[in-house]
Amino acid sequence: MKSVEPKINKAQFARAVQEGYYDSRCSDPMILYSEIMDDFDAGKKFARNKVLELMDEVIEQYEGLSVWSEQENDMGSAEHTQAQLNAVKFMKSWVISGGHEDEDGNRVCLVR
Repeated sequence: MKSVEPKINKAQFARAVQEGYYDSRCSDPMILYSEIMDDFDAGKKFARNKVLELMDEVIEQYEGLSVWSEQENDMGSAEHTQAQLNAVKFMKSWVISGGHEDEDGNRVCLVR
């Protein structure tokens, strides 16, 4: 049998057993837990990509609204639409980067 380097430590394994992720039918429970974590990471990546796709659609719609508002000389609406567009673009950059940090390495909170 091929040896697989576990991706978790003993404390993580103990937690997996405690939370019911341990399967006694598996020859190596560390591998089972590692597979679960791989699936979890794949799910996070899938969800992130879907969120980015939706953000792209929202950005496209706001860009269209912004152009329409400017053509109609509705400056108040154009400014509001531009503000919304900027907010969505910022959130997209935040999702892509995994979260912005300040100069001390602290995660930046998004507050209004």
